[in-house]
Amino acid sequence: MRQVLLLLGSLVYLNLLFTFANIPSTPALTPVVQLSIEVVVLLGLLALAIAVGWRFSRAAKWVLSILILLLTLARYVEVTALGVLGREFNLHGDFPHLHRVFAMFWEAMSLSTGLVVVGVVGVVTAAAIGLNWIAISSWGRALERARLRRAVIYATAALVGLFFVAPWKPFAVPTSAIVAKQLQNLRSGEAEQRAAVEVEWPSQNLASNLEGLGGANLFLIFLESYGVTLIEDAHHYDAIAPRYAQLARNLDRAGYSFASSQIQSPTFGGGSWRAHATFLSGFQVASEHLYNALLDSNRETLVSVLSRHGYRTVAAEPGIKWFWPDGQFYGFDRIYAFDDLGYDGPAMGWWKIPDQFTLYRVYQDEVRNARAPLFAKFSLIMSHIPYFPVPNYVEDWSRFDSGTAFDAGLKSVAHDAYADLRELSTWYVEAFRYEIDIVEGFLLEYVPDNSLVIVVGDHQPPKLVTHNNDSWAVPIHVFSKREDLVRAFDVLGFEDGLIPLSPSALRMADFLDGFLEIYDGRDRTATSDE
Repeated sequence: MRQVLLLLGSLVYLNLLFTFANIPSTPALTPVVQLSIEVVVLLGLLALAIAVGWRFSRAAKWVLSILILLLTLARYVEVTALGVLGREFNLHGDFPHLHRVFAMFWEAMSLSTGLVVVGVVGVVTAAAIGLNWIAISSWGRALERARLRRAVIYATAALVGLFFVAPWKPFAVPTSAIVAKQLQNLRSGEAEQRAAVEVEWPSQNLASNLEGLGGANLFLIFLESYGVTLIEDAHHYDAIAPRYAQLARNLDRAGYSFASSQIQSPTFGGGSWRAHATFLSGFQVASEHLYNALLDSNRETLVSVLSRHGYRTVAAEPGIKWFWPDGQFYGFDRIYAFDDLGYDGPAMGWWKIPDQFTLYRVYQDEVRNARAPLFAKFSLIMSHIPYFPVPNYVEDWSRFDSGTAFDAGLKSVAHDAYADLRELSTWYVEAFRYEIDIVEGFLLEYVPDNSLVIVVGDHQPPKLVTHNNDSWAVPIHVFSKREDLVRAFDVLGFEDGLIPLSPSALRMADFLDGFLEIYDGRDRTATSDE
C-alpha cells in the first residue's frame, strides 16, 4: 500500500510540474486539473526502455531530474509573465536585460540578506531536484514489473491518441511547446536583428521653423510606469483624484495653462527605453532589434532638431549606472547619469537618487543660468516597481545644498513592507502622489515663465498593478504660462485639465511630427493653396 501511495504521489507531483497555471496579477501559481502529455510520454518511454533491457542508471536519473526542473522553470516564466508583466516573455528580447534586474536586486540587499537569498534558492533548487529524482526512481523501480509496464505502455498509446483527437479538453498546454516557441523567438529575433540593417525608416518632415515656440525652454519629463490605470482603475483614481484637483487649483492660481491626452506606448509593463526612443524619434520601436537598429542609424530626433535650432540639450538619467549608447545616438550636449548627479544622501530604494534631487540638480546646473533655450529630458524613476520606499517631499529644495534634506536614511528594500502583493497597488498610488508633489514644486518654483513642460508616462505598470487594465495608453500633459503653447496641442486632440479619460489614437511615434507641425510658424494653409 505504501508503494502504491508513493507511485500515485509521484505521478500527481510530476503532473503538477507540467500543468500549473498562474494566479492573475500575482507571481503565485495554482494547480490545474489537467493531464500533462509529457508526463504520459515520459512514463511510456521509460516503460519501453526497461522492456528492451535498458538500465535506468543513477546518472540518467540525475540528468532527467535536472531537465524536469529546467522545464518547470520555463513553464513558470511563460505562465507568469502575462499575469505579472501583462505581456509574454520573449527569450530574445527580454533575456539580455535579466542580468540588470538581478544586479538591481543584489545591489539593494545587504550582504547578509543576499547570502540568505542565495542560500534559500540553493536549498529550493536542491530540494526540487531531489523530489524529481525520488519520483523518477520510484516509477523506474515499479516499471520493472511486467504487468504494470504493459499497462503503462497501453495507457500511453491511448492517451497520446486522445491528445491529438481532443488536445484542448483534458490536457494542459505542453511545456515542450512553450520551449519550442521560445526557441523560435530566438531564431526569429536573430533573423529580425539581421534584417534590421535594412529597415525602411519612415520619412520625416523636419522643415518646421519652430517659430511657434518663441524660444521657449522645453522640459520633457518621463514618469516611470505612469499608465492610464491610475485614472481608469477606481481603486487608483479614488485615492489620487483629490491630489490631481489640488494640483489643478494651484497651477491655475500660478497662471499656468494645461491640457492632457492619452498616448499609445509601444511597450507594456517595462521596456522604458523603447518608449523614450519612439517618442523622440517618431519611429515605432516595437521590439528590441528595432531599438538596436535605431541606435545604429542616422535618424533625426527631437534632440537633434532642437539642437539645430539653437537649443542646449541635456538629459537627466538617474537610473543609468552603466554605459549608455543611447546618449551617443541622441547627441545630448550633456548627460546627467547616476554618477554625474553627485547625490550623496541616503539611498531611496533600488534607484537611490530621489527624483526631487534630480530635478533640483539640473535646475542648479542648467536652468537658472541658461544663456540659450534649454531642452531637458528627465527620466524619473521613483515610481518604478516596487514603488517603495517613497521619499519624503522636501518643502525647501535648497536643503539638498546643505545635505539636510533627509534626517535619516530610508529602507532600501521594499519586500518587508508588504503584507502581500496586493499592497503594490496602494504603494503605486503613493509613489505617484510623490511624483505629483515634485512636478508641482518644479513647475511653481523652478520653471522659467517662457517654458513648455511635457509630462508623459513611458508605459503602463506591470500587470501586478493594473489588474484588468490591458490598455497600452499612458497620460500626457502639457503645462505653460504661455497659453498659446498649450493651445497648440488642441489639434492633436488634447483637452483642458489633468484627467484624460477619453481614449486617443495618438501614438508616441506620431509625437515628433505633430510637435514640429504645431509650432511651425509658417502658414501651411496658405502654402498649400498656392
